[in-house]
Amino acid sequence: MSKELLSIIDKRLKALLREFEEKVSNNIRKEWTAFTPSPNCPNNAMVITKIKDICHEAYAERARIAEETIKSIALDHKKIVKAKLVNRIMGIVEVYFSQEPFVHLAGQTDEVYKRAQSPHARFDHTALDQNMALIECSCKNLSRRAISNIRLMLEEIELSRKTEAGTFVSNITNFIMGPALKWVFGIVAALIAIATKIWLTKQS
Repeated sequence: MSKELLSIIDKRLKALLREFEEKVSNNIRKEWTAFTPSPNCPNNAMVITKIKDICHEAYAERARIAEETIKSIALDHKKIVKAKLVNRIMGIVEVYFSQEPFVHLAGQTDEVYKRAQSPHARFDHTALDQNMALIECSCKNLSRRAISNIRLMLEEIELSRKTEAGTFVSNITNFIMGPALKWVFGIVAALIAIATKIWLTKQS
C-alpha cells in the first residue's frame, strides 16, 4: 500500500506542478512582448521587475499546491501515515523542490530583448542582475520553507493518527474491563457478605 501511495503522490504532483509551471512560463513570455525596436519601448528593467514579481508569487503558489495535494492524499490514507512513510514522501517532495523553475526562463530576458532589436542604450545590466538574484533567492527560500511546512504537516497527521489509535484502544479497554471489574467486585462483595454472616452466626 505504501508504494502505491508514493506513486500516487508523485504522479499527482508531477501533473499539477507541470500544468501550473506552464501557465507561469506563458505569463513570463507575455511580458517579453513589450520589447520592440521602438525607442519608446519599455526598458528591460521594467520587464524583469514584473517577471521577478511573477516568479515570487509563483513559488509561493507552487508550494501551496504541493502541500494541499499531499495533505489531501495523506488524510485519505491516514492509517498508514507513519514515520518511515513520511520520510519517503519527503524524498519525493525534495526532488521537486530542489528544482529551480522559471530561473532559466527569466534569465533569457536579455536575449529576448536583443532579438527584438530593442534600443541597446535602454538595456539596464544592473537591474537584470539584481532581479535575477532576487528570483533565485526567492526560489531557494520558498522551496526550503515548502519542504519544512510539508514535513510538519505530515508529522502532525502522523501524531493525530497515533492519538486516535491510543484513544480507540483506551475506549475498547474500558468497554471490556468496565463490566468485568464490576463483576469481580460484585463477587468479592458477595463473598465478604457470606463470610461476615458465617462469622456472626458462630459468634452468636
